[in-house]
Amino acid sequence: MFRVELLIIGKLKDKHLKEVEYDYYKRINDFEVNIHELKDTQVLEKLTSLEKEAKRTLPFYILAEWGDEFTSRDFSKMLYDRFEISPTIVLAIGGDEGHRDKVIERSNGKISLSKMTFPHQMARVMLVEQLYRAQAIKNKHPYAK
Repeated sequence: MFRVELLIIGKLKDKHLKEVEYDYYKRINDFEVNIHELKDTQVLEKLTSLEKEAKRTLPFYILAEWGDEFTSRDFSKMLYDRFEISPTIVLAIGGDEGHRDKVIERSNGKISLSKMTFPHQMARVMLVEQLYRAQAIKNKHPYAK
């Protein structure tokens, strides 16, 4: 089974956003998605814990407005290509201040949802939707059109 581990700074407090996120989350069945709500000081610690569990270094990408932009189709391809290399992929969304320098240095790449800046809670919902869309694209589901 493939897994996406989401390391997210802060909690999702808005009940409406929680409902939207959960709606997409429950549709994902090609891979498991685990959401870890953390303090910014806990990201590398959690990554290390996940790598110990997996007994290997995991692909680790941060979301940042200055990261690489993907179309949804390219993101889907990248995600499933990474699954060919590692069954677990780690994605991190920073808090209001972004990511700590050590987290940025440790990352294997940076992904941008947009050149625009979004509240991290909104970015979280958008990322879960893009994970669902990636699955829909891979499986040629009508949602992907």
